[in-house]
Amino acid sequence: MKEGKDEKTLTDKQKEAFLAKFAKNRYHVTRTAEEIGVHRNTVLYWRKTDKEFRVLYDDALEGRIDNC
Repeated sequence: MKEGKDEKTLTDKQKEAFLAKFAKNRYHVTRTAEEIGVHRNTVLYWRKTDKEFRVLYDDALEGRIDNC
């Protein structure tokens, strides 16, 4: 999820796919990770190491709480 790149990496595409499907899977990390072809620990690693992904992930969860 690096800005300024013309081409997105496979990881960037996977992160986008995860975020797009996360709400549809009722915020279930394992189910969503499996659906995009990564292990749930990979998603947790992205949260730990990628600030932009972490913010978008947290925003998605916040939206879930706000909609309850």
